[in-house]
Amino acid sequence: MNIEELMSSHLPVEPSTEHQKLCEQVCDPVERNDVNRYLGDPTAGLGLCAQLIAQCDRREPHQEHLERIGELINNELLTLVEDTDLVAGTGFYHRMQQLRERLTEIASFPLLERCYTVAVGGAFSAGKSRFLNSVLGCPSLLPTDTTPTTSIPTYISQGRQDRITALNRYGKKTEIDEEALGAICHAFNDRFGVTFSHLLQLVSIERQSLNYSSLAFLDTPGYSKADNVVHRGGNTDETIARQQLRTADYLIWLVDIQNGTIPKQDMEFIASLESRQPVLFIFSKADKKLETQIREVINTARRDLERAELPYLDVIGYSAQTGEEVSDSGRVLSDLLDAINCHKPGTALYVQVAQQVSQYVSDIQTSKQSRKLTLGTMNELLFDNQLSAEQQTHLQDMQQKTKRELDRLTQSEQSAHSCLRALLETLESLMVILELAIDHQPKLQQLTEYRKQSDEQQWQPLSFTALLQGEKRQLTGYADLKRLPAQVKTISPVGVSFESELNLDIIITRQHARTVLGTTPLTEAFIPGTPVELQITSNNKCLVHLNMPIPA
Repeated sequence: MNIEELMSSHLPVEPSTEHQKLCEQVCDPVERNDVNRYLGDPTAGLGLCAQLIAQCDRREPHQEHLERIGELINNELLTLVEDTDLVAGTGFYHRMQQLRERLTEIASFPLLERCYTVAVGGAFSAGKSRFLNSVLGCPSLLPTDTTPTTSIPTYISQGRQDRITALNRYGKKTEIDEEALGAICHAFNDRFGVTFSHLLQLVSIERQSLNYSSLAFLDTPGYSKADNVVHRGGNTDETIARQQLRTADYLIWLVDIQNGTIPKQDMEFIASLESRQPVLFIFSKADKKLETQIREVINTARRDLERAELPYLDVIGYSAQTGEEVSDSGRVLSDLLDAINCHKPGTALYVQVAQQVSQYVSDIQTSKQSRKLTLGTMNELLFDNQLSAEQQTHLQDMQQKTKRELDRLTQSEQSAHSCLRALLETLESLMVILELAIDHQPKLQQLTEYRKQSDEQQWQPLSFTALLQGEKRQLTGYADLKRLPAQVKTISPVGVSFESELNLDIIITRQHARTVLGTTPLTEAFIPGTPVELQITSNNKCLVHLNMPIPA
């Protein structure tokens, strides 16, 4: 797609009369010195668009390694998923794509991977930008007007020089000035009908004078933006904010003190993040209340959080105007930031990649074992002297088909191991170029954070051993003994029973079901009518395969 096509897909075909008048009012930057030049001058605005959407014009030292990793994921791993045809394949490939995108960000801004990320979230107009400007000691760092922002993650960190850099979806970095930052983060869509949220992966702001050398602060859009703009792919600002906040190591949540407590909508949103770190809640704009009133609000919020069973580090008040904190110690915020202001031991991405591919290899091995059991059942049936010649021929054909599937799965397992070795070798070389250490024992939070970025429903495949009773010779009439359709029938004191086309009694004992499910109640896993697949493993047993939704 060229620049003209891309721009025409977002610019209105025929600007409205109101839009034309607006442009006429602001197009002369000399007469309107208070207007952002990228918003006031259409030529400058179009030039900014052209810069931000351009593709890379030179190869970075790490580009070859990124391309190699892309080839391994998009070619070899995709072929592997298609060949194995496992239920878990789609989710595995999606997570590997997420890791590849994350790797692109790391390669472009390795400094961010050396720091712990502190995300600042909250509803629209909670005062996040003013808060960050105050805490970081840069009053004009982020735009602070009340116009809703576009959903572009903005990282602020200490750097060797003052600069603002935008990374687009093509992997190209473009240095921009503060006016450009104000334009892409605010009214550009209103003025020209162009939005950057699907074109830019992130914005990085580096300042030499920031207070914390080993922390990267993530400024996020208000999840409750009033216009609730829907971006490409159906993503709302709530969805995008959730994806961004889930990647952070620590979370600070801002609430306008005029709310009197933490709104229920905020608490529900925070609960959906499934954060493993307790949240620091801060009531912003504390200068608008007396200290006694602030403490009343804090106490009310603590009671509400405890009733909601949300883990929290503390609840404090803060004024961006004065830089003063209202809390028992008066140093909750500064103590937290001082305590975590240290370099990360290394990137967790290496272990994340190894974990994902190894899990898929395990899925392949499980599928192989299941087919071996099925093959054993066929061998037993072939010794039945009462089978007709036609039934024996049918079973022999199924036996050969299953053997071919076993051979294919064995080849896929070998390919997966080979692909994993290539991925890890390329990653090691890339980390040397980026001067990043590898953390071989990352925290559980780092291992699971990328899974949470997707809001698609995740499924957990479960397998149960069931007892079979009835006439088995009818099985010779089926082409595939590994995927016989059935559905949950009832849950009784004995166990879970199933119904299918087979004239057989199929039951999973309660004790076995509880062993597999752990703390999950039987009534949540086995809902009457839920489809399952049966895999015959012997004359009196079968495996019941069930996909159970994982709570978001």
